Amino acid sequence: MARQRLVQARLRGEAAVLRSLGMKGTLFLERLANKVQPGDSDRCEGQGARHYCKHLLLEGFQRSKQSATDQLNARLNFGYAMLRSLIARNLACAGLNGCLGIGRCN
Repeated sequence: MARQRLVQARLRGEAAVLRSLGMKGTLFLERLANKVQPGDSDRCEGQGARHYCKHLLLEGFQRSKQSATDQLNARLNFGYAMLRSLIARNLACAGLNGCLGIGRCN
């Protein structure tokens, strides 16, 4: 149930970002958020992420996580690393184990 709510919140947040920027694609994400089942067996999170990136980023952009050489991918990788470290530090400060996730194994 927690994973379902987490995925729904993520999809609705992505839709809100597109809407605030005046971009297309919000309706699909909102409808997808309503379809999320417990455990996300239909992989709505992945579908939403693909749709969101397609509308938010430049046309023809390909996400490269490892050894990114282009500026956009390198900046995204740096931003994700900074966010991850910030979240991990705050989890540890709260006495939580950051290695434990919702429906994931580290």
